[in-house]
Amino acid sequence: MAAERRARQCHGAGAGRASAAHSRGGGDLPRAGQCRVRAVAGGRNSHFAAGVFLLSLECHAGRGALDDFIRYRGRGHRGVCDAYRKNHDRKERIVIIDTHTHFYDPTRPEGVPWPPADNELLYRTVLPEHHRALAAPEGVTGTVVVEASAWLADNQWILDLAADDPWIVGLVGHVDPNREDFKSDIDRLAGNALFRGIRCGGGYFADLEAGSFLADMEHLVARDLELDALVGPADLAQVVELARRLPELRIVINHCGGVGADGGDPDSMWLDAIAQAAEQPQVFMKVSAIMEQSRVEPVPEELDFYRPILDAMWDAFGADRVIYGSNWPVSDRAGSFKAAISIVKAYFGEKGVTEKYFWQNSKTAYKWSVASGQ
Repeated sequence: MAAERRARQCHGAGAGRASAAHSRGGGDLPRAGQCRVRAVAGGRNSHFAAGVFLLSLECHAGRGALDDFIRYRGRGHRGVCDAYRKNHDRKERIVIIDTHTHFYDPTRPEGVPWPPADNELLYRTVLPEHHRALAAPEGVTGTVVVEASAWLADNQWILDLAADDPWIVGLVGHVDPNREDFKSDIDRLAGNALFRGIRCGGGYFADLEAGSFLADMEHLVARDLELDALVGPADLAQVVELARRLPELRIVINHCGGVGADGGDPDSMWLDAIAQAAEQPQVFMKVSAIMEQSRVEPVPEELDFYRPILDAMWDAFGADRVIYGSNWPVSDRAGSFKAAISIVKAYFGEKGVTEKYFWQNSKTAYKWSVASGQ
């Protein structure tokens, strides 16, 4: 733990120095990079932490800065650098941020408000290491966690998990609007750079004028936070109205907007709703929980079954406003992690926008940053 804390402290000043050093031909880069890799060398997750540094260096300072570091100082850390280059070949490497996971632990003394104890599939301890074991072999490099608890204190519980695990790059929390303490709670949580926004269900959009809802949404804008919307087709019109009223509020529609998939043409109400939503440039579609959209049993694993709804979302939102998310572990109800990610890998690979879909668009929507919290 101490080694990892030293790594984070060293890394905090890294991206800007690395970029500047590269522009000068790499003069200061070796010393800065050597400090960070040396700091993580003795930690319990040393290779993982070093890999995070190398990935962050490439993302923030560019491929040239990464190459300079490996060329000038990589010899002293050959094992880590060789592994990074092997697993992140320029032609095949892709950053994948899973923007929809839920973590919780029913064994805590206070328990959890969800899932219920009689849910045999979901009522179990679900932590970053469990997601990593499934997701890393599929190329996933980190996650934005989405709230799974109505308890305000559980926002901090997730942030505490993230403090010791760079796998988490952001949190979409649960802070109920229309409460007197909403703004102060948001301000407190936003003091942690990993807190990226909140999620609201359809009930909050039924009456935008109710209580302090609009003022609370304006406060999200003031804090440069986003709003996840867990809604179905019937609620999307109100989400669109909110987007019109607050054009600076970034909104991410969850789980394909609740469309059902039967392998044929999508529901016309849903098609009209997502077309209207896509007219608002700050609204994104999270193409998540893809296999959970199936209305067919057993749930198909073939891309062509989901192609009609994927085509509709692609036609509406285009290359720049579609985002990847798994909805794990809830997604286990429909199929395996591997099967679900394989569907969207194939589809967005055909479109030639894998990087946009798997990380660049989510960075725009959530403004997550490896450097901000790790």
